[in-house]
Amino acid sequence: MARFDVDVSHMKPWLADRVVSDCFIDERRRAAFLHRHFCAPGLLGGLDLADGTECITIQPEDHAAFFLSHTLGPGRIGVAPRVKITTVDGVDEERQSFFRTTTRHVGSEGKCSFVAITFQNENSLQPSPLIMKASRGLSGRGINHAIERSFRIGRWTLWGFLQHPLPLEQVQSIAWMCREAIQLSGVQPDQFHIPLLENDVEPIYIPYHFFCADYFGMLHSLDEDDDLVAMNPNSIPPLDVSPHAPQMDCAAKPLQAASVGPSKHPWNDVLEAWYEGYGERRVRAGELVSLIGASKLVPPEAPATWHESSQAAAIWLGKRLQSLVGATINAHQIEATRSGNSTVFCLRRQQTPATS
Repeated sequence: MARFDVDVSHMKPWLADRVVSDCFIDERRRAAFLHRHFCAPGLLGGLDLADGTECITIQPEDHAAFFLSHTLGPGRIGVAPRVKITTVDGVDEERQSFFRTTTRHVGSEGKCSFVAITFQNENSLQPSPLIMKASRGLSGRGINHAIERSFRIGRWTLWGFLQHPLPLEQVQSIAWMCREAIQLSGVQPDQFHIPLLENDVEPIYIPYHFFCADYFGMLHSLDEDDDLVAMNPNSIPPLDVSPHAPQMDCAAKPLQAASVGPSKHPWNDVLEAWYEGYGERRVRAGELVSLIGASKLVPPEAPATWHESSQAAAIWLGKRLQSLVGATINAHQIEATRSGNSTVFCLRRQQTPATS
């Protein structure tokens, strides 16, 4: 277990217990919170602060000690916890060190512990009108969340935490519900990013790093005056995923073709028009917007401003198609590849065997 810099060896047992229990209470609460939400297999990675080694995976020998070291740091813990790491070069090692810890959005078992919503280029020390609008939109739909001013310059993150890890498909439905709530609040779809919906595998830094000095990386809520109020980790409510939760009734579910017939699938007409117009050649989202408009169609879940700006529509459609890559929808499958600074898409049609 982690060792504190408090010397209790000459104290009477009852006094020693009191000192240890009262010291670093906030950090221990934070470590316990991280332990609840970031212990799923395959989530943890990060940067070794001793030599700068980038770790694809970190497997702590003792998760409790690891997260306590994350919140306290080498200035207040004498010995770092033991971990097994895999470097970006594929080298497996055992180490004792401190890390700038990251988490993937999906664990190795295909389950998720949280929904992260990120905002870039928000270079403010207080929440901007955009952040406040998004947070109010989520709260208005009963979606519990916390606000983090990340220590990555210009980034803010809204976190929704689950009581326990759930399958990716189920959490994606919650993420769609979050996206809908934020867009209905007036935030444009190109102003925020939900990695779970966009096949973004870039890890994200977990909160409460010792380096943050109680300023960056902390979890907050908004009060009535739109000021940040630090949240007690023990009081951060999880997302409500019960079958009777009111907000789940209006959630946009991830597309699962297996459960919906070809004539009923919401994307069927769009994909048919796509295939008829371009076949299996590679196209950009902007070309598809023009084709869809000419066919007088509107994609499912498209924002109300779909017809107002072709550029915004292309950005929204590109992100939405990214979330559908690999899914089979009525014998269609979407592929995506990078081309320069943008992405091109290809629609493959599966051949159904002839029946006699």
